[in-house]
Amino acid sequence: MTTLIGFGAFLVAFGYVSRRFERQADVFAARTLERHYAPVAAQAPGTRDAHSHVGPLGASVFSSALERVALINNMPLGSPRRLEGNLMQRLTGLVEQFADLANNWLHGSIPTRMRALHRMSTDPRHTRLFDRKMSRLYITIMLALVCSALIVWMVKLPV
Repeated sequence: MTTLIGFGAFLVAFGYVSRRFERQADVFAARTLERHYAPVAAQAPGTRDAHSHVGPLGASVFSSALERVALINNMPLGSPRRLEGNLMQRLTGLVEQFADLANNWLHGSIPTRMRALHRMSTDPRHTRLFDRKMSRLYITIMLALVCSALIVWMVKLPV
């Protein structure tokens, strides 16, 4: 039973971390596209550096790339299908919703990722908040690794 609980906790934590890393990759790509395609004169005055904020051009270009990925892979971009119709149609819809949830567990849904990029592009505070959260996540992971190593080292010591 303890193993099942530990495995379940690992899956939840791994899904959380994986989605955050995927979002960080999205932000990096949008920043890179903004830097590459936006003219220097069009950048907001007073910004510290060109990669501190997800700009509207980078967010739009990368969102369109995500949309294209969804289209090529036949992934839904809209809201999930409502559970309507006879029993078989409702069960099929429920299975499809569960499959979508399982597919989006590690990366997050494409519409959610697109909305996050556009939200960051409208207000630099959202980008800074995301960067702070990612820094805290990295520190937490490093502390967990160090604590785990210390625990293993202490348990392995001969008495």
